[in-house]
Amino acid sequence: MHTHEELGLESPVAYQAELRRLSMEAARAEVPGAAAAALLATGRVNEKVGKFTLAFAQAREARTAFQDAAQPAGVAECAHTMAVWSFHQGDDETSYRCFREAATLREAEGELLLGAQSWHNFGYVLCRTGRAEEAFAAYRESERLLHRVRAEGPPDLREKAVRGGAFVLSHTAYANARYRTAAEAVEAATAYFTLVARTGVHREPLLAHLALPVARPTPALARPLTDRTGLAPDPETWFRFVLAEGRHALATHRPGHGRRPYLGALLVALAEYGAWCVTQERREDGLRLIGEAVSLARSRGWTGEAERITAAYGPR
Repeated sequence: MHTHEELGLESPVAYQAELRRLSMEAARAEVPGAAAAALLATGRVNEKVGKFTLAFAQAREARTAFQDAAQPAGVAECAHTMAVWSFHQGDDETSYRCFREAATLREAEGELLLGAQSWHNFGYVLCRTGRAEEAFAAYRESERLLHRVRAEGPPDLREKAVRGGAFVLSHTAYANARYRTAAEAVEAATAYFTLVARTGVHREPLLAHLALPVARPTPALARPLTDRTGLAPDPETWFRFVLAEGRHALATHRPGHGRRPYLGALLVALAEYGAWCVTQERREDGLRLIGEAVSLARSRGWTGEAERITAAYGPR
């Protein structure tokens, strides 16, 4: 079994205390929307402790309550949450449907940053499930909304939109490496690290770092990216860097209720590194890394991720 830190979780004691608090909050709530919000929050905690069936039931109940209260923003929040959970459990069709619903509702309500988040997360799901062109289209939709915020929004939201744009660039770099050309992967990753250097923003940098070893550009093509990051151009340097960063992030994230950063990206990195090792005639090393990714996903309860990794990277 993996530790809570390895799984990107806080302590079980903290979760139980949060469940008790949310249960009392839901019982006291007199406004339907407040009760629905407390119920959804309870579902999120239950999902984190592995009670997936109960969590989904609570999210669905909260969604219905938000609909009855005519609060589309709450419906969108439930849909987005259920989309993430469905993806991790391997129910891709529900994930696709819920992300589209969340993105559409959020934009209609004028919640452009949240709408961009839903499109961006949808793009990641599409990328991970092999629907590459749809993934790129979803990333473009996310950037479209972020551009509107940067052009029209108040200063604090413009700053958040810059961070969101970094997130999209990072994921686009990996998607380019996986599905497009090495040149496009290097271009997107270089744009990401250039933005980081200019603004100090870092959003999910692991996938941007994965672009070089996955795309495997020629040294000349990789030069802008290696110059920008200061990392040597060989793939193993980049793979090791990503694994070290991901594990460090899980171990040192400040306490709170929620998944620690980079767990999903760490799973991808382990699998990609393992696949690369196999191509380098280091099959034992490669299968060990892929096995670690599968074990970590299963221990977290992310059966869908475990199955995807096994199908895409497992022994042939």
